[in-house]
Amino acid sequence: LRSDSNSTAASAATDSSSKEDASSSASSQPETSPNTSSMQTDDAGSSRLFQPHRSLGLLTAAHPAANAKNLSYSPSSHLFLSKRGKFHLQPQGQSSEETFVTVPLGERFQILTISKLVPTLVSRALPPSSEHHRMRVMRSIDTSNAQYSGGDEEEMHQAISDSSLSVTVATHGPKLLGRAVSVTLYSRTRPLVCLDAFPFLAEKKTGRKNRWGIVDMINLGKRRMAMTGEKEGKMENTLLLAIVCARDDVVKTNKKDNAGVDVVGNDSDDESDDESDLAGESNAVTSSSSSSDSSEDDEKSIADSETTPANDCYGRVLIVQASRTSMKIIKTIDLSGIGSNFIPHVGLHPATYVNKILLGGRPTSAARNGTKQTTSMILLNVRSGKMLHSFQCLSNSDGIITTLEQSPAVDTVAVGTSTGSAHLINTLHDVELFSLHHKGKQTSKKSRPDNAVSSISFRTDGNATRQGVAPLAVGCDDGSVSVWDLTPVEDDNDGTTRRTLLTQMEATHHGGVSKLQYLPGEPLLLSTGMASNSVLLHVFDAPDHSGRILRQRKGHTSPPRLLRYLHPGVGGGGILANASDGTDAASCQILSCGGPGDLSLRLFSTARTNLDKEYSQGPGLERKAKKLGLVGPEGRAELLLPEVAGLATSEARSRDWGDLVTIHKDHAMAYVWST
Repeated sequence: LRSDSNSTAASAATDSSSKEDASSSASSQPETSPNTSSMQTDDAGSSRLFQPHRSLGLLTAAHPAANAKNLSYSPSSHLFLSKRGKFHLQPQGQSSEETFVTVPLGERFQILTISKLVPTLVSRALPPSSEHHRMRVMRSIDTSNAQYSGGDEEEMHQAISDSSLSVTVATHGPKLLGRAVSVTLYSRTRPLVCLDAFPFLAEKKTGRKNRWGIVDMINLGKRRMAMTGEKEGKMENTLLLAIVCARDDVVKTNKKDNAGVDVVGNDSDDESDDESDLAGESNAVTSSSSSSDSSEDDEKSIADSETTPANDCYGRVLIVQASRTSMKIIKTIDLSGIGSNFIPHVGLHPATYVNKILLGGRPTSAARNGTKQTTSMILLNVRSGKMLHSFQCLSNSDGIITTLEQSPAVDTVAVGTSTGSAHLINTLHDVELFSLHHKGKQTSKKSRPDNAVSSISFRTDGNATRQGVAPLAVGCDDGSVSVWDLTPVEDDNDGTTRRTLLTQMEATHHGGVSKLQYLPGEPLLLSTGMASNSVLLHVFDAPDHSGRILRQRKGHTSPPRLLRYLHPGVGGGGILANASDGTDAASCQILSCGGPGDLSLRLFSTARTNLDKEYSQGPGLERKAKKLGLVGPEGRAELLLPEVAGLATSEARSRDWGDLVTIHKDHAMAYVWST
């Protein structure tokens, strides 16, 4: 049950339990700004009787672009999807055993340990975004007298955790809206503060100003802040984040040509109404500067975030400070001046670059078609709010910058593009060092012309150095992972230098690679897919530098059609598992039968995740599928049994013969399994 201001029933349900604690907790609640809302109850976004304990079979959220068969890789389609569902890796100590990863899962996030890829924490559900964002969702569905009645589902796009503070900061928005518009602070599993990133959109009912969204979140490190209340005068660590926001410049209008086909146009088509509304408003947004009076800084930063950006501004950076109990915007930076007509897609905090971030993206359509100088990457000082440099080394590239990754060398950054190229850039001299190109194997008209790069990672362990290689892993939208050796090799024919492809792992993830990252100091590569619902950990310990799967967690790639406890008890009423009656973990096992496109039979344990498994339907299925050219789970499903229509289990003498019988849709045979 979600606590919602528009839901009378939900408010009434929580009223009786919150009245007694209202007076005592009022003094301890953090001060909030007009665009910030605090969670009033501990049960926000969850049932009052049940809290999420474990996620069964759900490892990664499906990327919206992965299921679109005829999706064109347009700038508009990629803008708000580049960071959705990607994990955040936080190393702890010198060993990977202490490293954990935060993965967004729909309305929640979960934290997994690298040692066993086992979830150790599942958060509560997200709080709802501001009402004007949810009203925009309803207007997009029904434009005639649309009224929001509550119940829309929130979707988490990105989450960054910090173990020393026990907090997680997540970006999210209404699922039907398709982009993140809010930032929420979690204390372990409980949401504390929800911040609206675009409060100025509440005043705009229509027009081009409503196409703002959060595209990336960058961790800038820690910052000391004076505490208030009982511990006034003491200092505490806070998390400093840069929230990168962007405005889309490609929209569908209601205009139709003579043939009755919808026309896709630029912002210039419908700017007249907005320009009249913006008359008299300031075109430049000033950033709040640090001063001795913190209250004045807070008021100024709030005013900056509520100010409508200028007409030529397509990007905004919000500097957010998050502590254990509160979160606020301390600076607002609009990408104007040399950053105007530039749409950011991704961001990076380069090593040794204090108070500076790199923003990669693309120029606007109007700037690309005009005579103005365009850029795809800029360097921004987040303390002064000034754009320091506009990179021109990639000005001839037609692709969109889809990912940025810091290399082990200072002043060197890897840049991935939508055209399948990975460039190494020297940020100090604005020079392109070399490029690596990736082409997809599909040649049909419906496939994308280029294999877009979705993630890049450098390997930094000592074994690679001793072997004389410098591996770079590149993940692409076709699900392949290419590992390059960046050591230059001179060509004897023409004297040019080239880089060697060490290995290429095809069809690693169905629907494309969402993110991959080498663990610091180890030959381990963690990767997730856009639609594979799997987390894979590869190890590179072979003499030929090829990789093998060390650990993996997989779930259904399509919604399951049949769920049942493995041993439901007498009469199917279920078993009450507890320690007093000697019940073991066998009573906590759930059978799950996949639907069309999956067709796998899996077992999930509600007590221990490492007991999860998939029942075999024949040896060497993966090998047979590749040999027959069947790609992905759908191709593999052609070798599996039809969809399960019914099943029956029995514990009696299960050690002597099979204890599970299944029947299948449009299939004349019944099959006996041993669980």
